[in-house]
Amino acid sequence: MIFTEFLVVPGRVATMIVATLLVHGCLFRSATRLLHTLGQGPSFLRSPSRTKGGRQIEPVTVQVSLEALCIDSKNYVQNDLASTFNTLGPSVMDLSVIAYGNAKLDNSTQQIICQHGDAECDANSYQQCAISVYPSHRYMPFLECLFATLPMGKRPDLFPASTFAGCARRSALDWNTIRSCHDDPSENWRLQVEAAKNTPSDHDHVPWVVLDGVHVSENTSLLQAVCDAYSQRGGKDPACAPSKSQ
Repeated sequence: MIFTEFLVVPGRVATMIVATLLVHGCLFRSATRLLHTLGQGPSFLRSPSRTKGGRQIEPVTVQVSLEALCIDSKNYVQNDLASTFNTLGPSVMDLSVIAYGNAKLDNSTQQIICQHGDAECDANSYQQCAISVYPSHRYMPFLECLFATLPMGKRPDLFPASTFAGCARRSALDWNTIRSCHDDPSENWRLQVEAAKNTPSDHDHVPWVVLDGVHVSENTSLLQAVCDAYSQRGGKDPACAPSKSQ
C-alpha cells in the first residue's frame, strides 16, 4: 500500500510519499519506520525539542544484550524494543544491541559455544556484522526480520546463507558487505570477542537491558523508562506522555 502524507512544518508544507511494505517475515509498519531505513527518524517528522538553556540534550543510552535464537529475546524485540525505538528514534534513544548473550568463548582454541547451538553462534555473527557496519536505525529492521524468520530454540545445523541475505535485502542493507564480514574468520572472531567484552559481566539472562548505565528489567516499559530519563535531563518529545512522577 502506498499513501501520501502531508506534514506541516514552520514556513512550508512538505509532501512525502511513503510506502508500507509487507515482506516475508518483516513488516515496514509506518512512514516512521521507512524513514528510519532511509536515515531520517521521527525528529524529521515531529521536530521534538532537544535543547535546554541553549544546550543540546543528549539521547538516553540503551544497551540490549540478546541471542539470535532465544525466544525471550525475540519477544522483547517484537513487543517492546522495536516499537520504542521506531517511536522515539536515535535523537532520543541512543541504542546499541549486543548479539552474544550467554555464549562462552575459549580464547586458546578460538572456539565459541552458544546456548542454542552452532546455528545461534552463526546467526549471532551475521547480526554482529550488521551492527558493526550500520547505525542502529539501519540494523534494527534486519534484526527484526531475523527474529520474525528464524525458528527459535536449540539447533546444531546452520541456517542457509540465503535466509540472512533475504533479510538484508528486505532491510535495504548491502548483503555482500555483511557476507564478507561473516565469511572472514579473523573479523568473525574479532566481533565475537568484542561482543563478549561488551556484554555486561553481571548479566544472568537475556534480554539484558541497561539504560544510562543501570540495569532495568525487561518487564519494564522501555518507552516509559526512556521517556522518563529523557525528561529528567530536560528533553521533550511528543511521543512521551507526562510521567506520573512529574
